[in-house]
Amino acid sequence: MKKIVFFSTPAFGHILAEEPIISALVKKGYSVDWYSSKRFSGIINKSGANFIPYKADFDSYYDLATVTKDFYILMETIISISRDCFLEYNEKIRQKKPDLILYDSMCAFAKNIAKSQNIQSVCLCSTMAFNLLTSIGTCLAFPIVKLGVTRCFDILKIIITERRFRKQHNLPHLSLIDLYINRGDLTLVLSPREFQPFAWSFPKSFKFVGATVKDKHCMLSRNYGKYDIYISMGSIFTENEMLLRRICDSEEFKNKKTIINVGKLKIKNNHRNIKLVEYTDQLSLLKSTGLFINHGGIGSVYDSIYMQVPQICIPQQEEQRMVAKNVHKKRVGIYVKHFNPKKINIYMKKLEKNSQNISKYSTLLRNTDGTENAVSEIEKIIGNTK
Repeated sequence: MKKIVFFSTPAFGHILAEEPIISALVKKGYSVDWYSSKRFSGIINKSGANFIPYKADFDSYYDLATVTKDFYILMETIISISRDCFLEYNEKIRQKKPDLILYDSMCAFAKNIAKSQNIQSVCLCSTMAFNLLTSIGTCLAFPIVKLGVTRCFDILKIIITERRFRKQHNLPHLSLIDLYINRGDLTLVLSPREFQPFAWSFPKSFKFVGATVKDKHCMLSRNYGKYDIYISMGSIFTENEMLLRRICDSEEFKNKKTIINVGKLKIKNNHRNIKLVEYTDQLSLLKSTGLFINHGGIGSVYDSIYMQVPQICIPQQEEQRMVAKNVHKKRVGIYVKHFNPKKINIYMKKLEKNSQNISKYSTLLRNTDGTENAVSEIEKIIGNTK
């Protein structure tokens, strides 16, 4: 039995996209040690993998909403986590002697462990893929330039400190782009090539295997009634309290049967037709929903396209803005920078023109088996290990 160690990013969007791949590997007879936060232990245990909690409590120490809104804070946090986790797990992995290190694209330390021990590695990218061209050729260009101008000295200090750390531990030189997409010996992008901006600019080690939507854990496990509108701003940004309150107070929504994922928020509901819930089985709900209002997270976007539901994307940070603009460009939904509940009927009218493209991309997602393709590529790599 060959052994795989998987370091994951403890966020629902990443976990749910990657779980089908781990489940498939376990079913094929691989032993998988899956590192994550305690709150995901249930999902991980059901996959058949061996759940190992991170020593650092990511849920308590790192506010993902704050971290992901600012590129500098994100950079600083990733480097800090990477150092701590490298020091914590490098020797432990040496003792395990795995055949392969599998890791989420945000886990820079996993790549460093693999390089330091000459273990083959595969990166799972559950977001859009990034390189220099996507950074300067999309909406990311301005915030990156702004960051370089306003925080140049702070960034320089981080780079100098990190280079010293890497030199001390004989690690590869720092590449800033690799903080966000840590390309391994193989990088599997859980997205169709047709939906990736500048897909042609990535090296052959990047494989656009497709989404894992149809294999998502608990898919279609609940039976919801019919809803006109489903609103979910993602597990990180459920706290967009101002927007959700405006929707709940809007007269335009009073005649539309609406269900809103509000997480732990306590929001007063003024309309009988609006239902507030803490959690939803998203794919089951989308099966009987007329419109999906989301945050532009790639997982929600693909869920919506797969179930052929029109969508409105209201991004909360730059990566989501890039996805939302791509949704608008592909005409599978619309991107709204500042959502106005009073214009909901106007938005819905615009979406009527997108039905043909939604059907086209839904067929693409259904015909491209991201799980099967990812496992096939992983087996090619692990089959070459000694």
